[in-house]
Amino acid sequence: MNKTILAITTIIALTCFVSCQNSPDPELSIGQAEYSISGDGGRFSVKVATNVAVSIKISDGWIRQTSVSPDKSTFFFTVACNDSYGSCDARTGSVTFANSENGLLKTVTVRQDKGSPLIVFKDQVAKEICVKQWDANQDGEFSEKEAAAVKELQGDFYGVSSFDELKHFTSLKTIPDNFFNGFRNLTSISFPDGLEIIGNGAFINCSSLSRLVIPSSVKSIGKGALGGIPLSRIDVLAETPPALSDNEFAWVKDDCVIYVPAGKAPLYQEAEGWRIYCYRITEEGHSPFDFLYTSTDYSKDGEVVCLQEATEGKGIVLIFLGDGFLDKDMEPGGKYESVMRQWMEQFFVYEPYKTFRDWFSIYAVKVISKHGIFGSPELERKLTKDTAPGGDTDQGGNQNTVLIDVCDQYAGLVPNPDGQEHKVCVFLNTDSSVGRSWCDWNSDGSCLGVIFESIGVRPTVVNHELGGHGFAFLDDEYSLYDTTCPNAQERYENAWGYGMLLNLDWRSDPEQVRWSRFLKDPRYSEEGLGVFEGGGYYTKGIFRPTENSMMRMDYAPGAVFNAPSREAIYRHIMRLGLGEDWTFDYETFVEADKAGRQQAAEAYSRQAIPQSSFGKYADLPISARNRLPSWP
Repeated sequence: MNKTILAITTIIALTCFVSCQNSPDPELSIGQAEYSISGDGGRFSVKVATNVAVSIKISDGWIRQTSVSPDKSTFFFTVACNDSYGSCDARTGSVTFANSENGLLKTVTVRQDKGSPLIVFKDQVAKEICVKQWDANQDGEFSEKEAAAVKELQGDFYGVSSFDELKHFTSLKTIPDNFFNGFRNLTSISFPDGLEIIGNGAFINCSSLSRLVIPSSVKSIGKGALGGIPLSRIDVLAETPPALSDNEFAWVKDDCVIYVPAGKAPLYQEAEGWRIYCYRITEEGHSPFDFLYTSTDYSKDGEVVCLQEATEGKGIVLIFLGDGFLDKDMEPGGKYESVMRQWMEQFFVYEPYKTFRDWFSIYAVKVISKHGIFGSPELERKLTKDTAPGGDTDQGGNQNTVLIDVCDQYAGLVPNPDGQEHKVCVFLNTDSSVGRSWCDWNSDGSCLGVIFESIGVRPTVVNHELGGHGFAFLDDEYSLYDTTCPNAQERYENAWGYGMLLNLDWRSDPEQVRWSRFLKDPRYSEEGLGVFEGGGYYTKGIFRPTENSMMRMDYAPGAVFNAPSREAIYRHIMRLGLGEDWTFDYETFVEADKAGRQQAAEAYSRQAIPQSSFGKYADLPISARNRLPSWP
């Protein structure tokens, strides 16, 4: 061997020996041996001190290494959300750092809290919307915890067929107005505990819903919230009846029952807004009639109460009857008399009735019904009767048949020594609207009006029906048919001969129209008088004196009796109060009409609705109804 090579080999061997003799022992240590992670998932990092290469072993897939620092001293990990479609119990995993060559081993324990279960959706479209809106951890799923964090609904859920998963939105306090409006495919929905308000129109026309459960936390159900839903069962879990707007359950099925908590049916049956559904309200295992109040004492039936006695003229008699009132309502000064007096006061709000109030005697005849509510054929009342579903309606289009002969019998109990024609009005015991009000008159001057609305809902209905149609034989000034009135001239000239329909004309010429003298009289220049086309149900061929009036839309601005109507009312007051020998004098009327002119001028100044905009009222419900008499 070459001496030079031998020398080099010897030097290398000696160097390796010395190096191995000076190398430190293998080391491996970690900064923290145990980590606790929330059920929502998270991150952690492990500090590692080592002088040898190490490998990493992770026990479970829910722990994942993401990176390591450049100097290999820190290792970074993520922990997935502990959710699933089943049980989400706490779990434990580990990360092991090892050098097998040197037998080095260090283990980190990872403990994760119990997570939130994932929501199983019946409708995948609903899931997609919820994930898009509220998937906080971006895992493509939607958990109960994520749902519970939602405080406000948003997004377009239209087309969703089922949303029972809404029950997990336990921080939600309000269903916004119109949020599910028109969702005709929605077959089921479950509300969360904690919900307080169901907004206006929230579920209107959700025509595939058949059952709803209203949580105990709900305090208010908005106007039209449940309109147009053919529900067959409603469960209301609130111990205190939620505030309820009128006619919320008007479209439920005829056999729909409203179930309330045990012992609360009587409370619901008397609560405002709920009272009209007494015949549907019950408790599990009972019939609604188990809780319904029924009259047993008829001793005051037919008793006549004079609400006001005339002090001027002969005394013009008006007769008030009530339907759906109970024996407990008949005490002196009780509910029956109170309601009748409220309507009487409303009757005298508008001129010329206000000025001539002392010419009237108002009588109320007590009418006791077995039941005090409306809406079912099983309910018994004295003056109106519910027809079976699909049955005939009366002349006002109501599902309540008015027993006219019975009304006449009660009216006949009022003293009438002068033989005046009966002018009768029936008022229903209701807090809302249960039908379409109307007033019919006969050629002998008698009339019968029926008010299917409460004074709280529409007080002016009595002024329109009894004050306008029944007493003064005024025609309606609104239009229903977009066509020309047939035989208008014959219709009105014939009626005028009997002192009827004096507020409309078939002529449009301001010089010839019936109220031409008012148009020329400067004393009547402040109430918007003119010649306006449309009236008597027709848009063409009939003309009215003012843009709006009590006989057009009594619930809209400008609704008072206009000058021609006030003159007609004045004529009938004088005829009945002074006798047939009385003769009309225009200047005498103008003097008596001073308050009427002022009231009309004030109403006209507040009207502020241009004539062209009245078309927007065309679809509003119209409660006015009258039928022309059969002319002798």
